[in-house]
Amino acid sequence: MTPALPGLFDDLLATEPGLPALVQDGHTTTFGGWWADSSLIASGLAELGAGYRDMVVLILPSGQDFASCYLAALRLGAIVSAINPRLGVTETEHIIAQCEPAVIVTDAPDRVPEMARCPVLTPAAARGAVAPLTGWAATSASEAAVVVWTTGSTGMPKGAWFDHETMAFIAANMGPLSVPYDRKLMPVPFAHTAYMTRIYDQVVHRAALILTPPAWTAEGMLDVLAAEKVTLGQGKAHRARPAGRGGPVLPAPGLHRCEPGAGAAGQGPARAAGLPGGGPLRQHGGAAGVRDRDR
Repeated sequence: MTPALPGLFDDLLATEPGLPALVQDGHTTTFGGWWADSSLIASGLAELGAGYRDMVVLILPSGQDFASCYLAALRLGAIVSAINPRLGVTETEHIIAQCEPAVIVTDAPDRVPEMARCPVLTPAAARGAVAPLTGWAATSASEAAVVVWTTGSTGMPKGAWFDHETMAFIAANMGPLSVPYDRKLMPVPFAHTAYMTRIYDQVVHRAALILTPPAWTAEGMLDVLAAEKVTLGQGKAHRARPAGRGGPVLPAPGLHRCEPGAGAAGQGPARAAGLPGGGPLRQHGGAAGVRDRDR
């Protein structure tokens, strides 16, 4: 069984704190740096009253701010949810109303609807706390840890919650899609389930997430794959591992086209059935350059 997240972090920080956790636009955040940044932000959230079993909603673009706020909220024992900043006002208001958050963290306070009845904090303001948080709040493995939302393409966004046990289960059953010291391409928004439910996977395998450039081009993507020594490419619907980089070539049922030399596994319509504590999830879209026959 995968150990609890506090123990996993303690071991990682005691042995390899300098490993890269996040790479964005040439800047690398180490696991040690991620932990230290989350300590500051956790203190700022706590000063506003966020704590055990409270809901903390993030409206942030993918990157270090998001990652640090996410970890900070988990360390407080709070439940983390996130809204893609590109989501419309109606959908954003719906999610906030469902969450009833204790705090909203955003880089642009003016994007928070007026109907929100809680403190709104920027990551920079959260880092202004006097003393960084140490340690973790005590939580149960069966308690909700994160809530992820559909995009609302078939109606209002629908939420699904995941507890720590479920996220540990995911990490233990990634198979060839996760190997130690992976360098994983991360083209999907952090508000997506592919980030929100994978913290155990990242820490267990001590993997680095490589964020894609904001403007996608085939040439630019190839440059990133080579320069950052990416071992796993992943998207909303499919993942592909370059041949010879940490895992076997995988069969590709349901894929219409995949470049020679790359293995791919279809994630397909996903449902958390069979996972302890998981609710139903829908997944939309596919990775650029890989098309699904069934869509």
